Amino acid sequence: MRKLTVVLLTAFFMAVSVVPSMAQSKVGVINLDDALVKTRLGKSAMSQLKRKFQSREKQLSAQESRLKTLREELSKSGILSDKAKREKATQFESQLQQFMNARNAFQQEFQAEQKRLLDPIVAKMQKAVDDYARQKGFDLILEARSVPYYKSELDITDKVIKLVDR
Repeated sequence: MRKLTVVLLTAFFMAVSVVPSMAQSKVGVINLDDALVKTRLGKSAMSQLKRKFQSREKQLSAQESRLKTLREELSKSGILSDKAKREKATQFESQLQQFMNARNAFQQEFQAEQKRLLDPIVAKMQKAVDDYARQKGFDLILEARSVPYYKSELDITDKVIKLVDR
């Protein structure tokens, strides 16, 4: 029992001695998503993605609308014969499968292109964050979405955007 008390007291005093040193640490917060899309390179990459995939996105949206219409017709097909209902159901299932395949292919292609375009920008941004932190003496930079609250003075997002845009 005495050993446990000594261990607990030692742990307590060690923790108390660390708190003041943490209070003197310089901490910053960055919103990486905002920074990424607000840099010139990020805006350009997002514009390229939009141009490349906009028409396919519209096609998928139209295809989805047709499926909704077909599903409504199927649910209101009380006056159709059983054979006609089965044909409509088969038609719906076939079109649904085509849509799902097209949507999945679109998402995979979009994600691959997004990664190809954004990975070099993310790497450049990471270097800018590292450089900024070293220059300004930061001990810790946190991602904004992982912090429930922080003072706006801690936000370095705009400063990093300027560094990346240089």
